[in-house]
Amino acid sequence: MKKEKIGGKMKKLNLCFFITLFVSMSLFSDGVQPTGSGTESAPYQVATLDNLLWISTNDISWDKHFIQIDDIDASDTQNWNEGEGFSPIGISQSNDFSGSYNGNDHTIDWLYINRYSNYYQGLFGFTHSATIENLGITNVIVCGDRYVGGLVGYNFVNSNINNCYSTGSISVGSYEAGGLVG
Repeated sequence: MKKEKIGGKMKKLNLCFFITLFVSMSLFSDGVQPTGSGTESAPYQVATLDNLLWISTNDISWDKHFIQIDDIDASDTQNWNEGEGFSPIGISQSNDFSGSYNGNDHTIDWLYINRYSNYYQGLFGFTHSATIENLGITNVIVCGDRYVGGLVGYNFVNSNINNCYSTGSISVGSYEAGGLVG
């Protein structure tokens, strides 16, 4: 009889442990994964600022396909990361964005990045063999040291940018800055 009670209690404890672990992982994850699977036929559907946060903090998605399905207000990024704002998608040559992002003629408004000592600053920091199209970045504020742009900080080999624009303010500590691409 005691073994049955102990076994039942262990099953309940294990179930409680896994539920607690799942809830904790959900609470501490960054952003909300967009719907879709990231393939060319079923791209991730980006609709919110939380979806952009998920992309920027999940570098395993940086070789996937995305389509934006709504305009995004990014003004809250000025409050992120102790004043540094949004963390770019693609941060270096060894950890770049090589996927595709179709803005679907939507905008991202008031994106804020304030990382004066960092290279590769923009919505996309470093791209390689990427495609970015049909996207407007409006009222952007991006500050960085080198390779700074409203859309892309450093557009490396074989990347294509089509039908995109940016408006706003770009500040650079050293050099290589541009309104659209650094």
